[in-house]
Amino acid sequence: MAQNCVATGCKPPDSPCCSRYGFCGGTAEHCDAADGCQTGCWPASNKTKLYHHCITFRYRPKVTQAQIDSVTKAYIDVENKALINGKKYIKIAGGRTISTKGIESNFRNGFVLTFTSAADRFHLMCCEKAHQDFGNFMGQYVTQIGYNVGFDFEEEIST
Repeated sequence: MAQNCVATGCKPPDSPCCSRYGFCGGTAEHCDAADGCQTGCWPASNKTKLYHHCITFRYRPKVTQAQIDSVTKAYIDVENKALINGKKYIKIAGGRTISTKGIESNFRNGFVLTFTSAADRFHLMCCEKAHQDFGNFMGQYVTQIGYNVGFDFEEEIST
């Protein structure tokens, strides 16, 4: 049974907001009006956040950039997202991407997945599967331990 924090109130600073389910807290699930916050909600803003994940691939010795670039398209379905590998970048449905070449000498054709939803940044299982599938596709070029992935940073932009 849900708490009724609308009636009982929440206690700042640790739990200033009442979630749509009636629980007090201070996370986006409690305080973001888009998530159903009832009281103590964060103010509306003209800014939004982007969440970036860095992915780079470690290639086998003597693999050239031209060989890698010769792969024009690889479609990978990951839950509700489709990754499309183009010559210099990867696109993810619902977000945007940034090409990051030459991160390290043997890490090339790296890319950054950029999500517009805070929840998406926690979908490492989504990303891990994408990397595994893409690594398998690129198996003739990629080493056994072929990729490096991690949540890098969040960016606030004006909308």
